[in-house]
Amino acid sequence: MPNLNLDQIKSILGAKRADLAERYGVSKIGIFGSYGRNEATEESDIDLLVEFDRHIGLLKFIELEGQLSEWLGGKV
Repeated sequence: MPNLNLDQIKSILGAKRADLAERYGVSKIGIFGSYGRNEATEESDIDLLVEFDRHIGLLKFIELEGQLSEWLGGKV
């Protein structure tokens, strides 16, 4: 069983919206894959589609991936 369900992920991302925009230039974020279909298992990763309003570079992108994984408690 996954740690979070779709509604919980949406809630966390919604609460972090301002931080994501300010720190990483995130303008939109979407959930797809098994979590997006509410079919996630213990082995599922969290598939996110992110749109940026500016170029952030590779290091900042990797930092964002780690931050999202930490907030969501699973591999992004």
